[in-house]
Amino acid sequence: MRLLDRDERANLIEAERAAAQAAFDKSVVSLERNIHGQYSTPPALADSMVLLGKGLLPADVPVRFLDPALGTGVFFSSLLRVSEFKTADSAVGFELDPRLAAVSNRLWQPLGLDVRAEDFTSSPPPGEEAMRANLIVCNPPYVRHHHLSSELKQQLKRRVSLMGQGLSGLAGLYCYFLLIADAWLASEGVAVWIVPAEFLDVNYGGAIRQYLLRNVTTLQVHRFAPEDLQFNDALVTSVILVYKKSRPPANHRVKFTSGKDILSPEVCLEVEIDRLSSKEKWGLLFSSATKPAIGEGHATLGDFFYVKRGLATGANKFFILNEAEVNALQLPSEFLRPILPSQRSIEGDFVYADSEGFPKSLPRLMLLDCALPRHVVVKRYPSLDSYLRKGENEGIHERYLARSRSPWYSQERRPPAPIVCTYMSRRRADGASLRFIRNYSQATAANVFLLLYPRAMLGEAAATDPGLLDLLFNLLRTVPNIELSGRIYGGGLHKMEPRELSNFPIPDNIIDFLRSRETGKDFIVGQKALAFGA
Repeated sequence: MRLLDRDERANLIEAERAAAQAAFDKSVVSLERNIHGQYSTPPALADSMVLLGKGLLPADVPVRFLDPALGTGVFFSSLLRVSEFKTADSAVGFELDPRLAAVSNRLWQPLGLDVRAEDFTSSPPPGEEAMRANLIVCNPPYVRHHHLSSELKQQLKRRVSLMGQGLSGLAGLYCYFLLIADAWLASEGVAVWIVPAEFLDVNYGGAIRQYLLRNVTTLQVHRFAPEDLQFNDALVTSVILVYKKSRPPANHRVKFTSGKDILSPEVCLEVEIDRLSSKEKWGLLFSSATKPAIGEGHATLGDFFYVKRGLATGANKFFILNEAEVNALQLPSEFLRPILPSQRSIEGDFVYADSEGFPKSLPRLMLLDCALPRHVVVKRYPSLDSYLRKGENEGIHERYLARSRSPWYSQERRPPAPIVCTYMSRRRADGASLRFIRNYSQATAANVFLLLYPRAMLGEAAATDPGLLDLLFNLLRTVPNIELSGRIYGGGLHKMEPRELSNFPIPDNIIDFLRSRETGKDFIVGQKALAFGA
């Protein structure tokens, strides 16, 4: 009988590994895998990552391989099969889950992998340079910060602080993996990571961006399209990071690439490292469209509008009622005010008012908002008291937001806003994502919207120039790429926070428009006066 060579054995074991991974994914409920961030890398993507990393090492240098989050060993499998890897000084994989560690040990230990069933983040790194890895390929666990205990966060923070690094408490576990791995990577070694794209834009990602700019030579940052999900069971946009353990040379250029294949990207933008800042959003670099022109003085949307998130009731089904429910409960009208329905119910970009101030031709929804003490409600409004007792029986008053209000059945102050913007949305057929809506009604809005209130000077100008807000709104909703000020998630879901929208730079055409209006008012924007009619 013919003996199988190493390559044939590796191919057979990969088939067994894939079957074991599929069985694990099926046997473990999705919530558990979400909490522990256990999302296996597709084999084809693992092959590309290994080829990319191995190709950056000198051909005559033996590989010292490390995978800090081994799983069933997909990257080691790729190393055996696609990179002409035959021997190594070392090959180490860490896996905290004993079920997965047992699978990898059974499959790969005979082929030279040292499987360590322990927590990588608390394991001491090698003291000698020769014992450190020169090739790290890893898909670290995508565990969000709220799944990390306070004790674990403190341990992780202490560990990265020893490296002179700091991380926000909002950082996910993958951020700690990446920074801690620095002590395991040899000088001139190569690392290839697949991580969530959120670090490109969020504030807590600044520490990772700083590390990539100052501690290592970042070679490539590849972002997959938001709709091109790399994991079938995780709605997340993915980024491949490739860097070398060395200080970046003078005039170094980082490749920002995108496309379905990291080995043959469709778009490539090279950016000099001195032009990159850890405080800026790197996600903007992946837009092929032109950013809007920024006028002198760098005016932002927040110079003209207060941007507030819509109100959060904490229990919409209880506090937001339709007209039939209000009539059936006989709730007093003085404690009910109009509220906009979800954006799906609003077909156009304009919400007009009926004779009572409610949105015209839209679902007639009302927000319950009462500031009277309970003993007054009991005495004067028995039907409202009955409804509040129902809510108390359901525990509505003990929910977090209700508990923080006094009385619990009162609401935040959110008057009707003349312009609202969607908080979360997907790209539409016309290419736009975020949606601005001109609100002429007296309806407030829930926290699925951002509310734009004119600042004093704009409000005064609009009072003497009635068409000003309409014209400004029409310009605002045509601004390209405004969603780039926010962040994007897997499946093309865009999210915009109030501060992000406030910081959006006002394009020159809007500045020119404001200058052209004959209101006799002056706007002070940053260090710049915009004189209307000047």
